[in-house]
Amino acid sequence: MPMKKHTLTDGAPTVTAANDVFDADCDVLVIGLGTAGVMSAIAAAGQGCRVIGADAAPLAGGVGTAACVWDYYYGARGGLYREINRKADALLAEGVYLSTAREGVSTYPTSVKSLALEDTLDALGVTRYYGTAVTAVYTEGGRLCGAELFGERDFVRIRASVVIDGADGAVCRLLGLQTLPARKCDNRTARFARTVAMRDGEGRLCGAWHQGDALPQDAGTEELSARFLRWSAKPPCYAERFDRGNRLFGLGCITGIREAACYETEEVYTFTDWLEGKRPEKVAFYALSQLDNSCADVWNEDDDFVDWRTLCNMNPYAFSVGISPYLLMAKGMDNLLLAGKHIGTGHILTSGVRMRSDMEKLGEAAGVLAALCVSNRCSAKEVADLHFPAYRDLLAQSGCYDADNDRGICDLNLPDRGMWRICSLPQTAAELKECLSGITPSLGLLAVRLHRVPIDDGVAAWLTAENRLLRENTAVALGMLGDRRALPVLRDILRGDTERYLRYWDEFQYGWHSTTDLCNFIKAACLLARFRDPADEALMKEVAFYDGENEIRVTASHYAKRYFGIYEQLEEDA
Repeated sequence: MPMKKHTLTDGAPTVTAANDVFDADCDVLVIGLGTAGVMSAIAAAGQGCRVIGADAAPLAGGVGTAACVWDYYYGARGGLYREINRKADALLAEGVYLSTAREGVSTYPTSVKSLALEDTLDALGVTRYYGTAVTAVYTEGGRLCGAELFGERDFVRIRASVVIDGADGAVCRLLGLQTLPARKCDNRTARFARTVAMRDGEGRLCGAWHQGDALPQDAGTEELSARFLRWSAKPPCYAERFDRGNRLFGLGCITGIREAACYETEEVYTFTDWLEGKRPEKVAFYALSQLDNSCADVWNEDDDFVDWRTLCNMNPYAFSVGISPYLLMAKGMDNLLLAGKHIGTGHILTSGVRMRSDMEKLGEAAGVLAALCVSNRCSAKEVADLHFPAYRDLLAQSGCYDADNDRGICDLNLPDRGMWRICSLPQTAAELKECLSGITPSLGLLAVRLHRVPIDDGVAAWLTAENRLLRENTAVALGMLGDRRALPVLRDILRGDTERYLRYWDEFQYGWHSTTDLCNFIKAACLLARFRDPADEALMKEVAFYDGENEIRVTASHYAKRYFGIYEQLEEDA
């Protein structure tokens, strides 16, 4: 069948007939050798495939090798990446590079992790093209057959049996594939970030994440580049001085895009699915994280996210997510696999499937899937349908798949064998009442949101309890479910004082989880805005258009504006 060339013209996908000659061929072509992509290349080559990789940066690893992207954060453990980290540890042990490790976490200078990756790629015979961009892809008979790369000097055209898009959807964009929607109110994704680090006079590495602005999902290449360049030029302002003792570290070509546009895949699995108790039948690996969306305007996020972050205050907790192989398959292109934050998880869940170790496992899962496509001469869907046991066995050998990583809800302040301790949600009305009676009702509120405890008249009776916290927390719980019996208590909260309860934890892993904040005034504003009861118009107008300096009332005003259909944007921090 005739070959077609897919490229972009003024940002729009275009297709033309092509008779271009390929300069090289391989089994698996990996576009983007970042955190996930480089592990795809390593995994596929480790299964005996001839692999070629390409990346715009001058080295492998992407954000996962940049300063301050540590092992700490969250993410589930296990996989091929552990061998890479052991190589990096060996380089540090030689004393040539200064370690940045501190107790309980590990991090590697960019050069060390990249050297470990490059050594592995060399050993496996992976050919790399650095400083290159993918400018076109080729199809024959509805299947990808290769790609065109442009580097410093010329074009290179490579034929491949399987292509892995590890470049945040660069290949998908060329093909004009369908994206999943970003947040509903304005189609924006999570903010991007620039990570820098400062080594102080005592040899300690201090990290700082400079937040950029939220990006429109449909932003063009020129707009994205302008924003990134403007933000990269912004000086860090957290150090009082820079001298021989205080030094700044960073990697200029790396911008931390917290959320790429998610593409439609053979199976789409969203945060709503997770909340509703739906679980993938076939799991390649488990990811584990909090919902790490850094957007400051949480009130503009979708209701499921607001339920989790604002109403249940679940930021100190993580949750595990099973990732099926179908989430890695671009819909309608059976030999294109995705490796990165652009898989089919959707806007909210992508903030929970983005930690470094999870991205490395995702890359491994894509690489092994590609290798089985090659060895079985079949599509990725056929591998998942017909050869799934063999596929998962290969992932289990490295620890990428580990059933113990399916941990449900975890407390991020309580380590447990290299992971995090599993939390038990209330299961009975008595347990729920105890949880809602104090200043840390998060797990009780989530149990209600997940329908783990039946809400009967006995529970609704707590709306008139003498215990103020039980009364208010019950109203929040019922309000999340759209139960109008909560309205009188929610109104009373807004007519009262802006009380805030702080719980200081004796044990915590990171400073941002040392304190739990309960403020039902903000929650009441959020929920009454959802109900949009005409009887609340005067009250909501007073809350929504508050013009004072009370921090709680200012935050509540943003949520209350949704009663009037107003989605208030913050000024861009760039």
